[in-house]
Amino acid sequence: MANTVQTTRVWSTEQTPVAVVSRVSALQRVALHTSADPEAMGDGQHWTPTELLAAALSGCLFHAALDVARHSKVALRGWHDQVTLTLGRTDGPTVRVLDATVHVTVSTTGPVRPQRIERIVHKAHRLCTVASALAVPVHLTVRVDPDTTATNIRQNAADAESR
Repeated sequence: MANTVQTTRVWSTEQTPVAVVSRVSALQRVALHTSADPEAMGDGQHWTPTELLAAALSGCLFHAALDVARHSKVALRGWHDQVTLTLGRTDGPTVRVLDATVHVTVSTTGPVRPQRIERIVHKAHRLCTVASALAVPVHLTVRVDPDTTATNIRQNAADAESR
């Protein structure tokens, strides 16, 4: 089954003669204003395409992980990620994404082995359409909040009972 995503971009020099800012919209979505870094004729105040790509990678991985966790009957309590895209030139003037790294910290509502959480996040990574669309591999590190591991929850419960 194929899905189609369509966006519309509007820009004219009459709107922003000095810095290039454009408006992107999609059906039934809030419009975004995008720009570039100031050295590329942008205003430096709006989302850049690269920032949107990083946000898309973050969102895709997060929502895929929620879905995989739900199907695995694991309730996630918290999620924190940091996406880093390294840009540079390889040949000529074209700037490309040279490296993509995502650091994720996950917590759960109940006792779960850290290895299980890591498997869930790695499966989500394989399912993430944004990660698979990048021309570079996405390096993923997963940290499980130690307060939500099965061993620590049992130990904390035992400590509470002994008080």
